[in-house]
Amino acid sequence: MRLANPLRGMRGQALAAVMLKAFGVAAAMLLQWLVARSYGAAGQGLFGLMSTTVALTAVVGIFGQDYLALRNIAGDLAENKPESARAHAQASIRIAQIGSAIATAVVAMTALVYYEFLDSAPTALILLAALPACAALAIGRVFSFIARAGGDIFKSQLVDGPITSGVGVLLVAALWLLPERPPVWALGIAYSLSYLSALTLGLTIGRRALAAWPRPAAAAPTRPLLVSGVSRVVGYASPFLSDWSIVFTMTALWGAAAAGVVRVPTLFLNAMFLIAIAFDAVFAPKMAATLRLADRESLKRLYRNYVIGSLGLNVPVVLALTLAPELVLGLFGPEFVAAAPALRLGALAMALTVAMGPAGLVLVMSHNERLTYFSNGFGLIVLALGCWFAIPRFGIPGGILTFAAVQLGKRIMEFALVRAKLGMPVLV
Repeated sequence: MRLANPLRGMRGQALAAVMLKAFGVAAAMLLQWLVARSYGAAGQGLFGLMSTTVALTAVVGIFGQDYLALRNIAGDLAENKPESARAHAQASIRIAQIGSAIATAVVAMTALVYYEFLDSAPTALILLAALPACAALAIGRVFSFIARAGGDIFKSQLVDGPITSGVGVLLVAALWLLPERPPVWALGIAYSLSYLSALTLGLTIGRRALAAWPRPAAAAPTRPLLVSGVSRVVGYASPFLSDWSIVFTMTALWGAAAAGVVRVPTLFLNAMFLIAIAFDAVFAPKMAATLRLADRESLKRLYRNYVIGSLGLNVPVVLALTLAPELVLGLFGPEFVAAAPALRLGALAMALTVAMGPAGLVLVMSHNERLTYFSNGFGLIVLALGCWFAIPRFGIPGGILTFAAVQLGKRIMEFALVRAKLGMPVLV
């Protein structure tokens, strides 16, 4: 008698996705702990500036093709159009390849600016060392989303976090154990090797998915993908822009050490967000399919289940960050404990953000990604106010609370837009 596969079905896939995301989040926090313990707050700040710069440019380079490929392929397969699915995948790959090349050039020029005009050789060197991560992040992500749309949800989740964080932990731990500590730019090499490892798996599973679909008679037009990509890249790049802007502003006004202190609490807040979006891997294709078939009741049920699951998983994190923030931050070193009061408030704001559900995901999956201009525009206003007033005046608390305020402000706007456009979500 053949045993049932526990990972089949939506609940099993959701459980697997959450477990993988939990591993990725834990590995990411361990990586930051190793960086903080090895190079102190100043090294943490340089690592944060490098990683946010590379991630932001790479995400812009993807040009929204990760989620657009997922949406189009899932919809095509729901309508039994595998040729169209392959055509959409190939078009998204072409766009992402060109965009990733441009993103790599932008990071290289940024490094030169730091070296020639800002007299910061350490920043320039760590950016140059991390240069290969740009294309690896962008292309690996698109291929993993193609595999995800084709049903390979578990392996696609490995690309999006667990591999990069896991390999990063091993490499930074190796640096820590060396008899003589390497210069801080060695962290950039570790960062690149982590994303190159993820790229290898992403290409493998993405190509396997493509091979299962018939070759299309004609290529899919790229213009609609580019038009949709504009709104999608604005939406998806917004959190990365927030990260980069806060770290950059903190570094410029208060120094790398202060930026490093802010970076650790914002990573905990971001972990709450990552735990929530673990469900995206399973729910996004289902939402795309139900929206294509106009099954509103199923969509509402998916939304409610998403909220219940993501909020429930975040309860232990919220309790730890609100009841014992000094203890949590003290694990990274005594210089990080000063951020405890702001972390407590930020955790409560992020809990409310998670409770409002995946409104932005619904907008994208329903082809209403242009509406995200409003939510992201509002988020940018909050970010600008934080960088211009809160951070210069309050320093470390200002940076942490700016991060939380941007995420909460965007989610409130997304929630309002979904209710106005689709008459849902219903949370009760």
